[in-house]
Amino acid sequence: FSTAANALDANKRVIYARDAQGRPWARQLIAIAESGHLVCFPVYARKKHAAMRQLFSTYDHTLAHLLRVPLWRSREATATIKPLVCKEWYDDGVWTP
Repeated sequence: FSTAANALDANKRVIYARDAQGRPWARQLIAIAESGHLVCFPVYARKKHAAMRQLFSTYDHTLAHLLRVPLWRSREATATIKPLVCKEWYDDGVWTP
């Protein structure tokens, strides 16, 4: 159900990094919280390495800047992200880029 919620809700998007052949290499869910913050979730990749996390971090910061919204930074408070289409979705915790 969460895959559908992430694909259908207008306040959520899944960002993909692809290799030269177009195959997904890594992905990250981002969302806009009720507070207006850009919330970034953990990066899931085929292999863990710092360079991939750094690329997503740069993307997250740039996107927040272009959207003119603050980046969610708190590790202590949970961002409220309203489900728009589905009643529920799986929140696997925020990532601080």
